[in-house]
Amino acid sequence: MVSGKVPIPLDVMVGGYFPWLDYKWGYPAGVPYKNPSLTDVFSQTFPWRILAVDAFRQGRWPLWNPYSFSGAPLLANWQSAPFYPLNILMLLFGNTWGWSMMCVLEPFLAGIFLYLMLRVHRLTKPAAYIGGITFALSGFMMTYMEYNTTGQIFMWTSLLIILAKKYQFTGKQKYLWFAPWVIFWILTGGFFQPALYALAAAGLYWLIAKIKIKYLLQFFGLGILISSLQLIPTWELLKLSVRTADPNIVNYNFGLLPGKILITLLAPDFFGNPATGNYFGFMGYQETSGYAGVAAVVLAITAIFTGTKKHKSLKITAIILLFLGIGLAFDNPVSQLVYRWRLPLISTGYASRNLLFLSFSLAVLASLAISNLEKGKTAARWIFCLLGGLLVGYLIVARILPTEISSQIKVTCRNLVIPAGLAGLIYVILLTRLSRAAKTILILTILTGDLGRFAIKFLPFADAGFAQATIPVMDFLKANTGNFRVERDKGSLPPNTWTYFKLMSPSGYDPLFPKDYAKFYRVYAHGDVGTGALSRYAETEKWDSPLLDLAGVKYVLTTKKNPAGVIDKEGQDLSYTFRTPRYEKAFTDQISVALENKTVMPRTRLYYDYVVAPGDQPFQSLAENFDFRNIIILDREPENIPGGSASSSAIITSYKPEAVEINVETEKPGILFLSDTDYPGWKAIVNDQPTPIIRAFGTFRAIEVPAGKSQVKFRYQSRSFTYGLILSGLGLVILLSFPITSVLIKCHRERTK
Repeated sequence: MVSGKVPIPLDVMVGGYFPWLDYKWGYPAGVPYKNPSLTDVFSQTFPWRILAVDAFRQGRWPLWNPYSFSGAPLLANWQSAPFYPLNILMLLFGNTWGWSMMCVLEPFLAGIFLYLMLRVHRLTKPAAYIGGITFALSGFMMTYMEYNTTGQIFMWTSLLIILAKKYQFTGKQKYLWFAPWVIFWILTGGFFQPALYALAAAGLYWLIAKIKIKYLLQFFGLGILISSLQLIPTWELLKLSVRTADPNIVNYNFGLLPGKILITLLAPDFFGNPATGNYFGFMGYQETSGYAGVAAVVLAITAIFTGTKKHKSLKITAIILLFLGIGLAFDNPVSQLVYRWRLPLISTGYASRNLLFLSFSLAVLASLAISNLEKGKTAARWIFCLLGGLLVGYLIVARILPTEISSQIKVTCRNLVIPAGLAGLIYVILLTRLSRAAKTILILTILTGDLGRFAIKFLPFADAGFAQATIPVMDFLKANTGNFRVERDKGSLPPNTWTYFKLMSPSGYDPLFPKDYAKFYRVYAHGDVGTGALSRYAETEKWDSPLLDLAGVKYVLTTKKNPAGVIDKEGQDLSYTFRTPRYEKAFTDQISVALENKTVMPRTRLYYDYVVAPGDQPFQSLAENFDFRNIIILDREPENIPGGSASSSAIITSYKPEAVEINVETEKPGILFLSDTDYPGWKAIVNDQPTPIIRAFGTFRAIEVPAGKSQVKFRYQSRSFTYGLILSGLGLVILLSFPITSVLIKCHRERTK
C-alpha cells in the first residue's frame, strides 16, 4: 500500500478484459496479472460494498441495487455487508484505500486476537506467538483475504472465547455481555458460512468450558437479535432466490473433497497454484486451502498425543474442531448425510469451507505443543510418518494421473521439495539438545517464513489507480445511456463491473438474486424456458433475442473481429448476430465498440391490451415470440382497463435506487409498465394514493393508472428490513440497559446493608 499497490485483484480486471485491454496502462505489453482465481472480488464483494457505503454517504439505507439483474436487493444479499463496523474505514479513507486497510487488518487482528486468547489461557508468549501467526497466515485467511469476508468474520471467534474465559476466571457477567456485540460483527461480516462456523466454534468452547447453557442462549440470542436488520431481509431473499435451484454446488459434489486433497495440508501446491498458472486440483484453489504450515501440523499432532491437562477445555475444543473440519470437509458417508438430508443452513454451502475449523484448531494445537517440545522422540515418530505420507501421496497421485500429463507430475514433484525439506528440518530441530527457547525461535522462524511464502505467492497487489481509471468508451456510455441498460459481449466488462460506472444491465452474477428473474433471464439468454436447473450467472450471447428490447438494453459493448471471428484491432467484422439493421456502431475506441440497439423499447410505457398468465406461464409465452410490444402479460386481472388504444406518454422524471418517479398522461385508463424487477417491498403511489403492483411478464412491475395526468411513485419500503430494524432496536435496548440495571442493583444493595 505504501508503493501505491492495493490488495485488490484489479490487475486481472484491467489486464484480462475489455475495454481496459484497449490500453497498456504504462506497461510495454499490457497489464500483467498474477492470480485469475480471484475475479469474485471485483465482480461481487468489492462493488457491492462500494454501493452500500456510497448509500450511507448519501444518507439513505442501501436496500436496492438497480445496476444488475434489472434491479435486485442489495442489503439482503449479505455479501454487501452494509452494517459491518469496519466499513467505517471506507467512509473515512475512500472506497479503494478503506477496503485495502480492511484487507491488511484482517491477518493482523486475527493474529492479535488468537494471541490474546492463548495468553488468557496462560500459555507462554512464544506459544501464543506461534498460534497467532499460524492462524493469521493460514490457508483460508490468506486465500480469502482480499474478499474481506471469510477471515474478517472468523477472526472474531477468538474474542468470544476470551470473554468466556474471563468470565470463568472472575465470575463477572459483564464479560459475557460483550458477546452480543462480537456476534453482531460476525453476522454482519458478509458471508453466512464462516459466520455459522465462528458461532459454532465459540459455542462449542462455551459448552466445554461449562458456561451455563442459559447464558449461551441468552447472549448468543441477543447477538442474533441485534443482527436482525441483516438476517431477516437475507432470510426473505434466500427463500425467493436462485440459490436452491442453482446446480453450481451439485456440480462440485457439494464441495466434498476427495481424499487425495489431504496431501495439501502438508504441500499446499501439490496440485499447482493459480498464481503460477499450473493449478489442476479439485474446485478452486482457495476452496480447498486448509494449509496452516508444515510446522503447525507437526506440532498439532504432538499436542494431541503429548499434551497436559492444564488447558483441557481449549485442547478438547481444538481437537473436536480438527476432526469436525476434516470429517465434514472430505467426502465420506457422514458428510454426505448433510446434503442428502438437506440440513437447513448447512447444505447450501460448499463442504470444503469446513476447513476453517482446521486452520483454527491447528493454530491452537501448535501453540499447546510448544510446552512439550522436550518430548522429541514422540514428535520424531510422527514426523517420520508425515515424510512417508508425502512420498506415498506423491506415488498415488503419480499413479492415478494419465501418463501423458507429465507436466502435472513435474509440478507435483517440484512443489513437494519445500514441504519435505521443512518437515525434515523440524525433525532435526526436535531431536537436537537445544534449549526450548532456541527450538521455539527456530520453529517460529520456519513457520513464519513458510506461511509468508505461501501468502505472497498467492496474493496479488495491483495499482490503486486502476480503480479510478477512465476509459473513453465507458465515458460515452455513461453520457448517453441515461435510464436505459447496457449489455456486453464475452470478454468485455466482467459481471457486475458496470456498477463502477453506474451503468445498469439485465445481467449479473450472484447466488442470491431472485429466482423468478432467473427464469425470465433464461428465456432472454437462450430463447426457451429450458428444463434444467437455474444458474447464479445471468449472462447472454444471444444478441438476436427480442427480449433485449423489453429489458431496455440500448447499448451493447463488444469488440472488433476479423473474418475468422478472432479479436483484431484492424478487424471490421463483429459477431454475426450483430450484423443486422437492429445494431449500429455508436462509438469506437481501439478494439472496443459500443453498438446502439435501434429497436429498444422505453423503460416505461403504457399498455391497453393484456393477457393474464399466472405462475411460470409468462416465460413460456415469451419463448414463443409473444407480441410484448402491444400486449402485456399480467399475473392477475386488472380492475378497470377497457382495452383498445390511446395516445399516451410516460416519462421518468427521477430514477434513484429505492425511488422512481414517472409522469404519465393518457386518454383513458391503462397499465403503466416499468422494466424493473418486482420484489416484495416495492410500493406504488398514483396521485398520492397507494396502488397495488401487478407483476408483468413474470418478473417486472406494472400498475393501473387512470385517464388524464398522473404522478406515479415507486418506493422500495422493505417490510423485512423494517421488522429487522425494530428487532435490532429491541435488542439494543436490552443490551444497553444492562449497565444501568447493574448500577441500580448495586445502589439498592448498598441501601439495604
